[in-house]
Amino acid sequence: MVEYSYKLTDFPNDVMDSNKFAAEMRNSNITASMLYMKTRGQDITIFFDTDLSGAEQTTLDGLIAAHLGIPYNYISTASIEDVEESSTTGIVYQPKITLTLNDIEGGTFLILWSASVRCEGSQNDIKIRVQHNDTEILSELTWNPASAGYGPVSGFIERTLDAGDHHFDFDFATSQNNKAAYIRKARLIIMRN
Repeated sequence: MVEYSYKLTDFPNDVMDSNKFAAEMRNSNITASMLYMKTRGQDITIFFDTDLSGAEQTTLDGLIAAHLGIPYNYISTASIEDVEESSTTGIVYQPKITLTLNDIEGGTFLILWSASVRCEGSQNDIKIRVQHNDTEILSELTWNPASAGYGPVSGFIERTLDAGDHHFDFDFATSQNNKAAYIRKARLIIMRN
């Protein structure tokens, strides 16, 4: 076990949030495992399982110099809802609702979505997609309510989210150009699991 000692005055504003600082170290290029941190008054000691390389020591010093001490937002539940009807006649996805979480503490979350949908014509389907950070598709389906009225769609998925910013899009489109697809009562709910 190797220890590295600092003073609280080494941190900007003389403040350190231990949870956020530990996450910043885990997300850095430091390969040694941090075992724990000890704070006593103005003294901060960080314990690692092995010596840090010169580059890792430079990284640690840089993390300390850049750390603002602002804690993560602890989100237990966040949600957004749009009950109004929206429609499209295009096959390219468009957003119905977006839920943005800023600077959250990481963890495991349950992501739930639901809406009421309908289509114009029996040969037309509505396409639904839930996406995370514009890159990860959490769910995608093509569905025809098979009636003239609205029908429900819903789903959920469990995801581990890193600390930081995240946004979730609930998008929709039609399967055939110039045939309308409708959506209302759209909801996105994020719950810490």
